[in-house]
Amino acid sequence: MLKEAYLFITLLLMTSGVFASVPMSIGNRGSIIVPFYNNPKSTAPVEGVMVAATASVPGLNVLNTSFPGPVSIFPGCTTYLHVDFEIGDDYNLINQVAEITINLTHSSPNFMPVSRQWVYKTQNLFRTMRGDCLEPDNIFCGEYLSPDTDLPSTEIVFDGPEFVNDNGAIFIATYALTNIIGGDTYVDDSDISGVAITGYKLEVQPADFEGLTPVVDSIALPEGPHTLYFASRDYAGNTEAIKSSTIYVDGTAPGASLSLKADGASPSPWKNLREFTLSWTSPPDSSGVAGARVKFNGLAPVSNDEGGFFPGQDSLVYPAPDIVNGQNIIWVWLEDNVGNVDPATAVQLTLRYDDILPVSTAAGPEVSKENVVAVLFTSGDEGAPETGSGLDQTVLWYRNNSMQWSSSAYVHTGLSGTFNFNTQGIEGLWEFYTQAF
Repeated sequence: MLKEAYLFITLLLMTSGVFASVPMSIGNRGSIIVPFYNNPKSTAPVEGVMVAATASVPGLNVLNTSFPGPVSIFPGCTTYLHVDFEIGDDYNLINQVAEITINLTHSSPNFMPVSRQWVYKTQNLFRTMRGDCLEPDNIFCGEYLSPDTDLPSTEIVFDGPEFVNDNGAIFIATYALTNIIGGDTYVDDSDISGVAITGYKLEVQPADFEGLTPVVDSIALPEGPHTLYFASRDYAGNTEAIKSSTIYVDGTAPGASLSLKADGASPSPWKNLREFTLSWTSPPDSSGVAGARVKFNGLAPVSNDEGGFFPGQDSLVYPAPDIVNGQNIIWVWLEDNVGNVDPATAVQLTLRYDDILPVSTAAGPEVSKENVVAVLFTSGDEGAPETGSGLDQTVLWYRNNSMQWSSSAYVHTGLSGTFNFNTQGIEGLWEFYTQAF
């Protein structure tokens, strides 16, 4: 009785003589090869060994160049049956999903199993394939996955602050560790062999992959610019092309801000809003200025924790909820894009705030027969000049016989004085008041 024979089914896509790297297209051909091996210990040939193939979609054509059998396979021999197929002119390339079913049978009554069926499924038009083997009664007997033909991919990951500028340059802090990590590419229905080795080299470009040093741990780079070359190879032998990155290690804090101003001046203009726009000229810095730390009032900072951080390359909006009427001191020092910051570079700036309304009083005659009426006024701003911004101007408001109030051109810039109001000879009840700004 024949009890032992070996059946192997492999897939070879013949689009360019190698496994396909892209989905197939019209006119491309492939071949599924079925090697059938009869064990040397068998006592008789396996007779009538043959395959039959069917395709699941129109335009996926089985070719007459196939070798389906039947054949007799003697002990110790292997016969290679194969099913050739082609993507025909009438195939709809929008459909990337297809199946080829291969049924293998023989006519030897004493050889088990009596048949096997392989169903090959592709989700990317034979870029890759998965094959499932079934014996009678749907007994699973194995699977096939396309071999790993895709290159691994290597990336750099930093354990610590990093910054990439608009030109793609990479900056990291001195304490940031550089990790070079290789990963194998995942493709549906394809075997993933895994990364066998990831290598790197600093500064000098290697001639080939063998010139790289195997990665065993994170890398600590000294301050300054560095060129890092790296690549990976998987267990299937696929070797990634060597890539490179230039990394700048920045361990120096920015210097003092230059021309520091609040709302365009130093000290700031007087304001009655608790918000100021700080601006400055940034000193040179490798990774560039990311923003500033600001300390409200008090002595110069000795710790970075004394100031809150506000982002901005050369300006920021500073809310000052604790500001009081008068002149308030703040301290400003810069931080770069990888976190370098030094409180010793803090610069002092004065913010001026006044939210107390100025006052004004007015007095005039109760009755006048003259066309010109003298209205006396006195105005003031509380706390000026130390805690108040000082008086800007006083305006005279007037109306006749309870009509609408008007100010016209009656403006005075002194702290006190006289408005000579011309009634234009209009009689009636004239009312006046003054308003200070």
